[in-house]
Amino acid sequence: MKLYILTLILLAVIAGSSGSSASEPDRASEEAPRSETDRNRAVQQLLDAVNSTDPKRRDAFITSYISESGLKQAGDGPESYRTLLDALARQSEGLEVIGSELDGQILTVRTRRNGVQARIWMSYSMAEPGKLDGLTVFPPKPDSDPKYQPWPMPEAAARLSEESAIRLIERQAAQASRADRFSGVVLIARGDRILIHRAYGLAERDHDVPNRKNTRFHMGSMPKMFTAVAIAQLVEAGKISFDDTLSERLPEYPNRAAAEKITVRHLLTHTAGLGGLFERPGYDRRKKYRSHSDYFPLFADSPLLFEPGKEWSYSNEGYLVLGAIIEKVSGKSYDDYIRDRILQPAGMKETGNVEVEEVTPNRAVGYLHDAIENPLGLDPRRSHLQFLGWRGNACGGAYSTASDLLRFALALRNHRLLSPAMTEEMTSPKVEMGANTGWRYGFGFMTQAFGGREVRGHNGGGIGSGINAEMEMFWDASGAPYTVIVLGNYDAPAASDLCRDICSFLAARRGS
Repeated sequence: MKLYILTLILLAVIAGSSGSSASEPDRASEEAPRSETDRNRAVQQLLDAVNSTDPKRRDAFITSYISESGLKQAGDGPESYRTLLDALARQSEGLEVIGSELDGQILTVRTRRNGVQARIWMSYSMAEPGKLDGLTVFPPKPDSDPKYQPWPMPEAAARLSEESAIRLIERQAAQASRADRFSGVVLIARGDRILIHRAYGLAERDHDVPNRKNTRFHMGSMPKMFTAVAIAQLVEAGKISFDDTLSERLPEYPNRAAAEKITVRHLLTHTAGLGGLFERPGYDRRKKYRSHSDYFPLFADSPLLFEPGKEWSYSNEGYLVLGAIIEKVSGKSYDDYIRDRILQPAGMKETGNVEVEEVTPNRAVGYLHDAIENPLGLDPRRSHLQFLGWRGNACGGAYSTASDLLRFALALRNHRLLSPAMTEEMTSPKVEMGANTGWRYGFGFMTQAFGGREVRGHNGGGIGSGINAEMEMFWDASGAPYTVIVLGNYDAPAASDLCRDICSFLAARRGS
């Protein structure tokens, strides 16, 4: 049993919460995440529910503090939250708050049982003041370990030579691996010159197969970048427009009323009002959906979450619709189009969608802590293979290597996939990803600033998935054009934490 809280969104909410205003981001930032009184009350009631021996207290918390949207997004509704809270109570024997971040949306907690630390993301609802759209537990920051060697302060980082900086990054990655906080591959390039390319941990634990530099990792939602590039190519070719409605591009879409409101732009920016797919009752992860339109019966006739363009909510369904548009307009299958127009021009020979049971050389197995039944990660990790979908599609699920993703970044930067103007249009930010997060979303790309330097990219994976990967490209002209790629086969935010620490460190260096 899993709690599907928008697979990617912890990464971006450690980057944002769904339901934020897209049309009025400044006002939304002022409103969320509710008043300090509301936050304090919700936190206290959560602690009371977890720390109590009476399960009725946990039921009362769910009834009083989980929004209708939060219940819908959970795999089993209230039962998912009940299982999560019961597991927290059992594993912790009581929690205490020792810190907070993101304006009180993320709590750092410590267990009474053995002093284990964790972070809890409380996603406050915009639609139902005082309630939560999500409650997610994820690992603490690495610096909670007393043996942890911290990253240098920005002033010290600024004085390091490039050689010293590389050694320090390698030290931090190795430290995370030794502490079992990271398993995967790290690649950092300056332009087309590779500075670091190292592998850590195991790709397959049963036979002690190590990760290697050419190991293929599940990318989660990162292939949304490919889908967005494909749409932009069709726009440049004059075959579609960003402002075309869904009814114009897919007249056969089952929900005509919704199709007349939703535009290609809405789909690209997660502002169409469509949902996350995996929580839909009829979704079967092992069903062989042959085309993207095969997914439509799962969600097309359901009411929209909001009027298109009015809010932001991360949507895998929106990108499935984009996949169907690519197939309809190009006359090719999604995989064939991506292969012919993106992967081959970029020189990416180790990237693509594969069936879950297909024999694929150098493919890493993901290892997860169950997000609901083992929220504090005290039980051993287990393979994620039984939880994977049958095959990847336009919303994610492809496998790739760090080298191939660098090829993609270089092809994008060097305008071998799109014109300079279209590349900027697609990757530049359009909407806020939640209130007070600093993250913004463009067309299939996210934007954030580290130390005053803008990076653009995407991440993938989630808690309880055994998947986490991230690629960030330093985009501004004030320093070196770094590309940071971290691919992993542990739950989020293992790879994303490391990737963003690296970005912060590189941004602090003078002349870099």
